[in-house]
Amino acid sequence: MSKLNILDDANFRSLFDQSPAAQIIYHPDGQIIHTNPATHALFKYSADELVAMNIKNIIVPLYRDSDDLSYLHEITTISQIERSCRRKDQTTLHAKITVYGLTASDGNYIANVGIIEDISELQEWRYWFQILTHEITGPISTMNSIATMLTQEEQPLEEELVEDLLGILHKQAKHASEVLQNIHAHRENPIGKNLQRENVNLDDFLRQIWTDHHPLAQQKQINFIFQPSPKPVIHTFNPILMRQALINLIDNALKYTPPNGKVTISAQDLQEEIVFQVSDTGLGIPKADLENIFTRYFRVETPEHQAVDGTGLGLSIIKAIVDQHEGRVWAESELGKGSTFFIALPARYIGALMNLNRID
Repeated sequence: MSKLNILDDANFRSLFDQSPAAQIIYHPDGQIIHTNPATHALFKYSADELVAMNIKNIIVPLYRDSDDLSYLHEITTISQIERSCRRKDQTTLHAKITVYGLTASDGNYIANVGIIEDISELQEWRYWFQILTHEITGPISTMNSIATMLTQEEQPLEEELVEDLLGILHKQAKHASEVLQNIHAHRENPIGKNLQRENVNLDDFLRQIWTDHHPLAQQKQINFIFQPSPKPVIHTFNPILMRQALINLIDNALKYTPPNGKVTISAQDLQEEIVFQVSDTGLGIPKADLENIFTRYFRVETPEHQAVDGTGLGLSIIKAIVDQHEGRVWAESELGKGSTFFIALPARYIGALMNLNRID
């Protein structure tokens, strides 16, 4: 039975067209042959528009210039993939795509069928669960390092040091609680229209982060350095969110830097903006990957990077936080020598907030 014959079959055509699931019949090269009304509703294309397209125009590649094209050949078994798909208005949805080969009664292959299910809501819940897991791991790692120092030191620790370590434990527990609250707030208000800003002394802010993470760096035998600003700098941002972004950068730096390496944090006032820097002497990043590293789930694919546990979420979270502050984030790196990450925040909010806080 040919392609034309099977589409002329009344029973097949009725079942296909009345299916509540979006379905696309296409050649192994991806050229679309036939679609059903559910597909038109999902992607906002007409039937005529779709049959003039290739299915690759709908399924978004995993990364630019790269994709698993397993759905583009003569399918002999049922297979499933998950991909982002693009509608006519260029918005995207996350879909589960079930692909199988359509055969005639004599068993001859005719075409492929892709059944496309919109699972965007499920993917959103997955994403927030992964963020929760990712963001809680940092405070837990720090608390675990401190607990190890408190319980496994051969010589009793000085009372002042014990008090300092217990203070850091308390702050990390508080930070974990703030992360949970912030994830909830960010889900309810992803654009950040109601971002709460405060005037923050940059040196005090960075010094506290440095103090809290020093035990973890010490345990990893990494030289963790804080470089103060030459003069006091006050800037305006959400300290909880920005702490979260910098902690992610520091955790990455510590994770990808070998023992006896160095991680340095600093901030500088450039008048129009302030710039945070986190530098390391770790694995570095291939230049070709620098433009992709802030993409959700992206990970550098060298064996050395893949050997380090990661989810590909940390840098995308940082970018979301910086975007909320209308700032910029980027990286400079040399493979095998280390990386420097930059977060730049505009200075225009400082005067406005100071005016609001002024008491006449």
